[in-house]
Amino acid sequence: MKFTIRKKLFVSFGLSVLIPILLLCTILGIQLTKSARNSYINSANRELGHIDKSIDIFIGNAITMVTTLADNEIIKKADESLTSFIDLSGTIKASSLEVNALQADITKFFTLIGKHDKNYSEVYLGTKWGGFATSGTSDMPGGYDPRARPWYKKAILTPDSASLSSAYQFTNDAAGITIMHPVSNNTGTMAGVVGIDMELSGLTDFIKKIQLGESGYVVLAQEDGTILANPKYAETNFKPLKKSGISAYAELSDIDQGSLSLSIEGVDCIAVVHTMPGLKWKLIGVIERSEVMATVYGLIRTMLIIGVLVFIAFMGIALFLANSLTKPLNRTIAMLKDIAEGEGDLTMRLTAGT
Repeated sequence: MKFTIRKKLFVSFGLSVLIPILLLCTILGIQLTKSARNSYINSANRELGHIDKSIDIFIGNAITMVTTLADNEIIKKADESLTSFIDLSGTIKASSLEVNALQADITKFFTLIGKHDKNYSEVYLGTKWGGFATSGTSDMPGGYDPRARPWYKKAILTPDSASLSSAYQFTNDAAGITIMHPVSNNTGTMAGVVGIDMELSGLTDFIKKIQLGESGYVVLAQEDGTILANPKYAETNFKPLKKSGISAYAELSDIDQGSLSLSIEGVDCIAVVHTMPGLKWKLIGVIERSEVMATVYGLIRTMLIIGVLVFIAFMGIALFLANSLTKPLNRTIAMLKDIAEGEGDLTMRLTAGT
């Protein structure tokens, strides 16, 4: 294909306009994409920080309560007279128990505490002699020894402070934790451990109601990676992130802070991970990437439309200029060609305006 001067001028004008437009759109597109992602990450971190504070208050109130119980004068009177189930067999009905005045006072007090907060499933005390007092009304199994229970063993490792168990499923399938604190009598000798079984249903319901944008949601997982609340995929609750059945979640289990892009069930998403300083629980904010980039894509489309319109306008100008520049040149070439062939009119003049 032979390129005439006119075509060469036209293509040169076109490239001189097209290349800057493409470079500008590419650079701006990359910058806008980074900006949108960073903006979402910052926004998600702020939201997860607010949730962190809410959970801290929720758990903190229970820690304050169990600490107060451990220092209560009625609880500090606990001794070897509290009912023990260690030497009993079968199932002991709560209604058939005969208790002394001290245990009656402790049980009554625990019942009042249980009514104080609907999230308190049971309040109880296990003594170093094997005695047990509780606000619960369920039957007790014979041979029950509170000293052998994980909550008791963990609590006595920190004599002067409260401790928390890992989350687990209560008999009603609700998520819950135990918050416990050692109890010392008035002589300073440890007499036992007081504990509160607290349902996390209020907390998990709170998590389920949180939305990040239109498609985003928050996943709550405890320190070992067990999912406590996942409003998007409820079937993963109480499963480890690595064994949830969603392969992308396995990537999240190894991250304490930060963000990453991942594909969940074939949908490209952006996840932001925030680990709570005290509990070491993870808050994971997940949102579809298309939602984060929606504004960016709109701006890029607008830039492309403007770029096309500018290109068309400049190409029109380029065509006019190419024609203007090549028309007199073509006429001159034609005259010279005629002269060279011996047929030209040597008296013809070229004017500056042609």
